[in-house]
Amino acid sequence: MAEETFLNAFIQIDTNNDGIITLADLEEYAKCGTVSADFVPRWKKLFDPNNTGQITYEHFCATLGISKKKRMEVAVKKSQIVFYQTNMPDAMKNDVLLIIKQQYCAQNPDSSMPATLGQLDETLGPRWYGRVILDSSDEHFPGSYLSYSCDGGANKYVVYKIVEEKKKKRCCPCC
Repeated sequence: MAEETFLNAFIQIDTNNDGIITLADLEEYAKCGTVSADFVPRWKKLFDPNNTGQITYEHFCATLGISKKKRMEVAVKKSQIVFYQTNMPDAMKNDVLLIIKQQYCAQNPDSSMPATLGQLDETLGPRWYGRVILDSSDEHFPGSYLSYSCDGGANKYVVYKIVEEKKKKRCCPCC
């Protein structure tokens, strides 16, 4: 279990999945706001003592004494988003799942929701809402909805879009 936690951390920081974490990758990850202020210097000291500017996957595993073979298992598990229920057309569902995957932060899953909703508003139009759910079988959401989990069901969420009603033409101010 602890191996998977460390491997997940490496995979999250190595966003281009090339097996190398650069100083820029570390600094970008630190901006996420879910790590301590001394995160970058501590990782550099621990995993890059020669100041090469790079942390390789092999050196990372050797330093921690964990298996290098689990990387693909963890990477595949990380990249899979499970959706439970939806009433969206397939094209919209695929767009929403892509945005969810792009915005998801495994270190602090709840912090992903505001960024996800902002991107949904920008990409697919306004009036997107989201929340944590306990029961993935709940279907009581207005408009188009999609319930999902990015971590094997540990955290379940729903995003939904409320359709704007068109204003009726009025004949006078009192109508």
